[in-house]
Amino acid sequence: MKTINIRTDAATSSVPVLIPFQGGPHDDFADGEEVLIQLVNNDGERVGYPEIRSVIKTISADENQSAWYDAYIPIVR
Repeated sequence: MKTINIRTDAATSSVPVLIPFQGGPHDDFADGEEVLIQLVNNDGERVGYPEIRSVIKTISADENQSAWYDAYIPIVR
């Protein structure tokens, strides 16, 4: 499972229910793929606890930008 670091400020200490993020230059997540979201502050220190989220691509990548995704709480089966 891949870990995604999301920058946050002092007002947020737990992973939101839904969080949009832009993938890295070589990231390509399949719809429904589970990832571990870890919040980090501006100093690179971990904030709170990591949480599992499922991702879905919302904006495809092009030659100038990486794709955008929404990470949401996965359905419990």
